[in-house]
Amino acid sequence: MATNLTRRGGLIGLATASVTGFLLTACQVTLSPGTLGNSEPITISVGLGPSGVFNVTVGTPVSNSARITNLAPPSSQPQVATLRLSASDIQVTPLDSGQGIEAPQPVTGTFALRFRIAGADAADPCESGAAGGTFTVTVENNEPELDTTFHVLPDAALASVMTGAFTLCVEVEGNFNGTIVLSQIAFGFNDPDALGDEAPDDGDGDSDDPADPDGDDGPPPVDDGGDVNDPPDGDGGDGDDQDPPVDDPPPDDPPDDPPPDDPPPDDPPPPDEGPDNGLVYTNLTGDTDQDPDKGTDTYNEYGTVSGDGTVIAYLSNVDLTGESDGVPNAEVVVMVGGAKRQVTQTTSITNTSDNTYDVTNYSPFVSGDGSVVVFGSDGDLLDTGATGTEQIYAYDVGGGALTQLSGLDTLAGGITKDTAGGPRVSADGRVVVWIENDAECPTFGCAVETRLRATDAQGNPQMSVVFADELSFSDYALSADGATIAFISNRNPVGSNPDGRNQLFLMSVPSGAVTQVSTLSAGGSTWSASYQAPGLGRDGALIAVWTNDPAVTDSEDYVLALLGASGGLQSILARQRVDFPAGDDALGRPRITPDGRFVSFSTRWSFAYTQRNFRANVGAGTLKDVGIGARTVSPTITDDGTTLIIAGTGFEFYPDQTDDKNPDGNSEIWSVRVEE
Repeated sequence: MATNLTRRGGLIGLATASVTGFLLTACQVTLSPGTLGNSEPITISVGLGPSGVFNVTVGTPVSNSARITNLAPPSSQPQVATLRLSASDIQVTPLDSGQGIEAPQPVTGTFALRFRIAGADAADPCESGAAGGTFTVTVENNEPELDTTFHVLPDAALASVMTGAFTLCVEVEGNFNGTIVLSQIAFGFNDPDALGDEAPDDGDGDSDDPADPDGDDGPPPVDDGGDVNDPPDGDGGDGDDQDPPVDDPPPDDPPDDPPPDDPPPDDPPPPDEGPDNGLVYTNLTGDTDQDPDKGTDTYNEYGTVSGDGTVIAYLSNVDLTGESDGVPNAEVVVMVGGAKRQVTQTTSITNTSDNTYDVTNYSPFVSGDGSVVVFGSDGDLLDTGATGTEQIYAYDVGGGALTQLSGLDTLAGGITKDTAGGPRVSADGRVVVWIENDAECPTFGCAVETRLRATDAQGNPQMSVVFADELSFSDYALSADGATIAFISNRNPVGSNPDGRNQLFLMSVPSGAVTQVSTLSAGGSTWSASYQAPGLGRDGALIAVWTNDPAVTDSEDYVLALLGASGGLQSILARQRVDFPAGDDALGRPRITPDGRFVSFSTRWSFAYTQRNFRANVGAGTLKDVGIGARTVSPTITDDGTTLIIAGTGFEFYPDQTDDKNPDGNSEIWSVRVEE
């Protein structure tokens, strides 16, 4: 895994002059106004992710390239197209200002951003691409200022953009040493700024001339100062003589009521400003004790969130239906736009061996688009008769249907109940993966086969891979596109781990082909190196994983490393004993945002059974502690990286330190918004 670092190539750990293979999509689309005709202005913003990170030195050009797909430009040829850039999309920091290093002096200087655009299959867009424009950026104490906000695209560049799939090259050259992060760019079609006097008529009947504010194509109006005597001007009676005398349209009908099976949302509690400026906490559940006389405390835990933050799933012993018979089981609850919806209703059951036990529901996981929630349960939720056996279920958030995906019975083992072995689902809800065993063992020492199984959200098989020697999984992850699984094992799934180290592997879905990424060996270090708790990026090209591999770090302390799919180091996001105390012995599963800009993760304090939750900014090399909580697999994060979902365990733990924020001291689901 040793990699030659180079300044040309821009991405630490990649020794190529042009970084390709990052499959990007338009992450934000703004239409202004509403259609895609050839005369309407439209702006499409595209996040650049890891390929937007540049480490520059004086006088040495650095270039990165990326392939952009799924863009939706206008359906017909626009009058003019622009490449747009905002100063707020650029971040400049001193070079090598990573974790544990004293920050150098702020950056002051200038640099150039040069863009080239080529077809989707271009091998080197930096050489063959049509010029998209050069922006000159002046930096004063890390604050960038642009010479212009857009460049008009030439016909050759526009022709590539209009196909919706093309390659982009960005070259950076500056007169200082620093790290430049370009978070996104935008493509504007029929941009009024670029069209000038030829800006299209917006159809309101006026001249659209800024010098003609009243839009009557005549001389500017003269207000007589006596607005009370003016005729109605259609803007609510303000009498400013600026609007034609047309009444305002009536307001829209009030929105539809929530679905009848959804309780109306509670009034949202006021946000809690934490002690760290830039963090805003909101208690999303706000529940009270279930039965204070019996000492039954409320707990809400293991929350996960959709990419846009509108759908949250979690476990709760709060009964929303009144049918629990006093048994405070952990039920799966889905919160849609603030309205709570209880998905499961379970009590004690008797299995086929005539044993009575409390039902366990576990490991809810929300798809990125919020369409599906997957989870595990041993409650025979659909009366299939397999009581006492863990099964995997998918809940259709839009339609409300519950589907059992697995088909185990009491003689065929079960599904790993812990969060490490629970189900995962792709961003579009179409691929669900879980771990299961094929036999129950009544005594110790019996052989158990382990399967990685995948279906779609309706239970149709996608993959079933059997490991005959009870393959151990400390944790695993599924990429957002559902095509790649990363897992940790100390066995030999591909026959190349004779020393029994915890190695990092990748598996292709649905083929089941396994690739070993790490190459740990018994003689490779003076300490016992291993890998733990992986997370995957959108298409499997990025891996965030804890490791003390000597090819990555120089001590036995673990680091959270960001790797490429072949194992090459791109950056170190956090260091044990440096970024959090040594008592945090459990390293939580990381989550990577689709554009690769942010990674969230948690640790656990062994002496207090609590967690510290963090967000790493990949490009800036910074780490944000977002608070202490517990019972969070890992703080899940929205696609834009602004909001994390954690579980707070009482007013003695941050963020809910004061009685007035959580007087019962219950475990609640919190959102943490990072304002930068």
